[in-house]
Amino acid sequence: MTQQLEEKTSAYDKLDKTKTRLQQELDDLLVDQDHLRQIVSNLERKQKKFDQVSCQQCIFCRKPKQINDCLFLFYSFFILLCNFYYMDSCP
Repeated sequence: MTQQLEEKTSAYDKLDKTKTRLQQELDDLLVDQDHLRQIVSNLERKQKKFDQVSCQQCIFCRKPKQINDCLFLFYSFFILLCNFYYMDSCP
């Protein structure tokens, strides 16, 4: 009887430790998620500012090809930054 109680107590302790560890991992993931959201928000703000400046310059030039080139270069740069960040954050 006492052996069964000890086994169940041991199993409960293991489950409680696992629960605590998983809760800590979840908290870490939520912090990481918030950090990534801030990064995305900053990149979106920078993209909007860049688009405004690029479009203003291109509108003054009135060259449609230049507008497309500016947007393509920005998009390519944005994709490179995103890939670099995600590769850097991988274990």
